[in-house]
Amino acid sequence: MVLADTANAQIRNIDMEISVTEPASGTVIQPNANFVFKIILKNNGPDNFVTGDTIFYQASFSSQVQIALLNRNINMGETAEIPITLTNSNKSGQDQTANICVKFFDPNSEVTINQQPPNLTYQDTDTSNNLACVTNITLKTAPQSIEGLETVGNALNLYPNPASDRVSFNYTAARSNEEVSVVVTDVLGREVLVQSLGTTQAGLEKTYTVDVASLKAGNYMMIIRSGQEQATGRIIITK
Repeated sequence: MVLADTANAQIRNIDMEISVTEPASGTVIQPNANFVFKIILKNNGPDNFVTGDTIFYQASFSSQVQIALLNRNINMGETAEIPITLTNSNKSGQDQTANICVKFFDPNSEVTINQQPPNLTYQDTDTSNNLACVTNITLKTAPQSIEGLETVGNALNLYPNPASDRVSFNYTAARSNEEVSVVVTDVLGREVLVQSLGTTQAGLEKTYTVDVASLKAGNYMMIIRSGQEQATGRIIITK
């Protein structure tokens, strides 16, 4: 992204104040999903923001300073909505619930881009109101693949396959007392069957059987879940 050439421009003095309207407190963000942090930027003056001014910001779970270009003037006393797209990249294996904040920076004193100071068009005269937070946001973790499921080659061993009324799989769990469940989806990704199959016992190979008698003939995906982990296989239903 190219910053405006402001070598000969006068540096404007602006007190920017930010607040957040979305997401709401308590929002749950699915693994790898993008979500929008809607910031309300208020210009407390005395000078104006102009089209092309660069905003510098950083999310609380990111180490990188990002930039956004204003697409319109924001005069003293006016507000503008700035949507910031963030991504849930939680791969810790555990869901995380925390406050998520976005901080706007004064480019005159706090920011470098590629280890160089930015071209300045304004400076922030009060940085005490440059932080906006949303409380109690849950970042779901990306499911891990399941170790201990019986496979044939690189595929899950779901048998019989094709099937008409029941499909089974063998699973030797590493941990006890984790719920095992199955979700079956059709070719359009719609959930057509959900079943709970009981709990695990560490080190014991168990055969789990799924009742698929209610499904119409066709091709399906079977998602097996155990605790925070999941694995997927294909099944064919015949009638």
